Amino acid sequence: MSKLPFTSLRYRALLTETLPYEVPLIFSNDRYFVALSVETDDPPLVAEYKKLLELHGVYSIPYTYEVRKNSQKNTNLGIIHPIKQKEIAEFYERFAGIMLHHCGVSESSLRHPASVAPFYGRNVDSNDGSATKKGVVHAHNADDLPDLSHIISYFTYESYNLLGKFVDSREFLRYEKRYSFLRTLDVSKCFFNIYTHSIGWAVKSKELAKKTVNCFSFEAEMDLLMQRCNYNETNGIVVGPEFSRVFAEIILQDVDREVAGRVEDRTGFRAGREYVMRRYVDDYFIFGDSVAVLDKVSDAIAAELERYKLFLNSAKRETKSRPFVSKISLAKQEVKRVLSELHEQIDTESVEALVSSVKAKNRAIRRKVNEVRIIVAKYDIEFNNLSAWLLGALHRVLSKISRRIDSKLDANASGELIRPIGSILELVFYICSVDFRVRTTYALGQIVGTVFQLKEKLEDSSADQVEQITHEELVQYISVADIMPEDYARKDWIEVFNVLLCGAHFIGTEFVKDKQVLKMLRRLNNVDGMTYFRFVTLKFCFLKAPQAFKVELDVLNDWAESRLSSPERIRLEAECFLLLCDFLSSPDVAAARKGKVFRNAVGGNAANATVERLGQTVGFSDWDGVRISHLLKRRKLRPVYT
Repeated sequence: MSKLPFTSLRYRALLTETLPYEVPLIFSNDRYFVALSVETDDPPLVAEYKKLLELHGVYSIPYTYEVRKNSQKNTNLGIIHPIKQKEIAEFYERFAGIMLHHCGVSESSLRHPASVAPFYGRNVDSNDGSATKKGVVHAHNADDLPDLSHIISYFTYESYNLLGKFVDSREFLRYEKRYSFLRTLDVSKCFFNIYTHSIGWAVKSKELAKKTVNCFSFEAEMDLLMQRCNYNETNGIVVGPEFSRVFAEIILQDVDREVAGRVEDRTGFRAGREYVMRRYVDDYFIFGDSVAVLDKVSDAIAAELERYKLFLNSAKRETKSRPFVSKISLAKQEVKRVLSELHEQIDTESVEALVSSVKAKNRAIRRKVNEVRIIVAKYDIEFNNLSAWLLGALHRVLSKISRRIDSKLDANASGELIRPIGSILELVFYICSVDFRVRTTYALGQIVGTVFQLKEKLEDSSADQVEQITHEELVQYISVADIMPEDYARKDWIEVFNVLLCGAHFIGTEFVKDKQVLKMLRRLNNVDGMTYFRFVTLKFCFLKAPQAFKVELDVLNDWAESRLSSPERIRLEAECFLLLCDFLSSPDVAAARKGKVFRNAVGGNAANATVERLGQTVGFSDWDGVRISHLLKRRKLRPVYT
C-alpha cells in the first residue's frame, strides 16, 4: 500500500463506476483504489487495514445529499458505503462480459457499454492541444499517488457520451431528412422507481425469474448487490454511480426490444421504416412520418415501461415538426460567432503580437459578456443548457494564451494582459453565478487553475493583480450564494463547498480570512447541521491557517469523534465510514487520538504509530490539494452523461 506500480487492477471500477459525478473537489476514491491495488511490506499496517475492511454489515445505508439540477429543482445523489463499492468493483471483474451482453441487445440505445476500456484515457492537455494516450503508471503526484486522471471509465461507450452530441450529429440530421415529426419523452423519476428484482425480468422473464429466485445467477447477484448498497431496499436504486446507470440500462434495453415487437405486432409499423426510436438513458426520441405513428410508438413505450412499474413524464412530452433544430442549437450557433474572434486573435506567431491583439480586443471581450446574456434571453433558455459548452470554450482561450507564452513576460507585456484576463474571468464568473451547479464549479476550478499557471509567466506586480481579480470574483460568487434563501435548508451545499475549496487551494490564507468568506465558513461551521462533506470542506479551509482556526478545528474534530463512537454506525452508514477514514488521515489530529478512535471502532490494540501510518494510506479527501488538478482533469475527460 506504499509502493508502486499496481499489483492488481481488480478494483479499477472504484475510480469511475461507484461514485456520483457531483462531489467536492477534494473527494475521490483514488487512495482507496491504491490501497487495495498495491502491496506493502508493513505487516502491522496490513493487519489493521484488513480490520478496517471488515467494518461492514450485510447491507449498508448510502450517504445522501442534494445538488442543484437546474434553477428550479434539486436532485438527490448517494455515496455507497465504501465496502459495498469494493463489492461492486469485484462484481465488475466477475461479470463484465455478461453486463456487456445484456447492454447490447437494443438497437435503440444511444449510450451503452460496448467493451472493457483500456487502463488509460487520452491526454488532452499536451502543449499542442492534441490528444495522446498516456498510461497511468508513468506519472506520479507529489503525494506518491499515480496520476489517475486519465482513467475515465471501466467500459467504452457507444455511441454518444453526451446527449448534445446526438442532437448535433449526422445521424440526427439523417432522421430529420427522412421523417417529418419528432417526439421526445422522458421516464419520470426513473432511478427512484426502479424495482431491483426487475433486473431478473429483463435478463430472463418475470415468470422465469420468479421460478428461479433462489438459484445463483448474474441477475440475482446484481439485484442482491444493489439492495445491499441501499438499505436492503427493493424499490429504487442509488442515484449517481455509473453502476446504477448500467443497472437501469439493462432493464431499459429489454423495454426497447419489447417496444419494437409490440409496435410491429399491433400496427405493422417496423422500426427503421415507418419510425425510428432512439433512447439516451431515460430520454426517448421518436421520429415518424405522422403524429399518428408517434402516438402508437409512444403508447407502446408507456405500456412496456408499466410492466416495470415505470411511467412517462407527461409534462416533458414534446412533439415537433421539421426543422427539429432546438432553441439551444440556435443559441449555440450565435455564441460560437461571438467567441470565434477570441480564438482568431491568439493564432499569432509572436508573443508581442499576441499581447497586442489581446489588448486590442479587451473592449470586445467585455461587450461579449452582454451579448451572451442577450442571446440566452432571446431564445428563452436556461443558462445550464449552454454553460458547460461556453465555459469549455473560454477555458480553451485561456489555455491557448498560456501555451503561447513560453517564458516570463516583462512588466509592460504583463500589464497589457491583465485587463483581457480580467474580462474573460468576469464572463466566466457571470456564467457560474447564473448557472449555480456543481458541474460549473468544476469548470471554474479548471479555469482558475489555468489562470494561475498563466500568472506564473507574468511579472510579479501583474501576477498579484491577476490573483486579486480572481480573489474578488470568488468572494463575489460566495456573496451571491449567501443570499440564496432556497438553499439555506440544505446541509450539503456542494456548489458553495467547491468554490470555497477552489479559493482556499489556489489563493490560500488570504482567501479563507476574507470577511465574506469567514462569514460563510462560520455559517457552515454549525455542529447541528454538520455532515461529512461539510466537515472535510471546512477542515480543508481551516488547515490553510491552522493556528488562526485552532478553535474551529477543535470543534470539527470533537464533532467527528462523537459521530464515530458507535462501531455499528460505522459498519452500517457510508457517512460514518468515510468520516472515520478522513479523521484518521487528518494532519491536525494527534496520533494518540486517532489510535483511540480506531481501536474503539475495530477493536484490538493497534499501536498509535501503526494507526498513524494507516492514516497516511486511507482517506478520501486530499488535505494538501495536490491532486485537485488531476481530479478536475478526470472530470473534464469524463463529462457527466447528461
